[in-house]
Amino acid sequence: MALPKSFYLKLYFFWLGWVTSRSALLAFFLAFITVAGVYAYKGFAPLNKATFLALIDIFYLSFSVGFSLGFILMLLLVFRALFYKDVDGFRLVLFDCKHEEVSLPLLSDVVSLWRKWLFITVWMILLLS
Repeated sequence: MALPKSFYLKLYFFWLGWVTSRSALLAFFLAFITVAGVYAYKGFAPLNKATFLALIDIFYLSFSVGFSLGFILMLLLVFRALFYKDVDGFRLVLFDCKHEEVSLPLLSDVVSLWRKWLFITVWMILLLS
């Protein structure tokens, strides 16, 4: 049975949306926790304009760091999600070294895929920078 023409495009958009949305949510959560922690550590200073601007700067910095870390983590977790996603009635299948289908892929099964894609991504970023 032939794949529909839009299979890979739909799979790519699923991958893109999954990684981006979850990385952004994780980054927002980490940035909010960081801002709340810094605000509490500094003794709950009164929220005047200077304090608020400083907290916004801390949020922006911690959001970018959190998004970078979350993106790397989500690149690992998306592989597992891809093997459970049906696109137009088709599903990706993971095979082991004995060329047998892995029915329920675990994180330990997709780590080798993740390492390859992570290094390819890092090298592509370095080459394009």
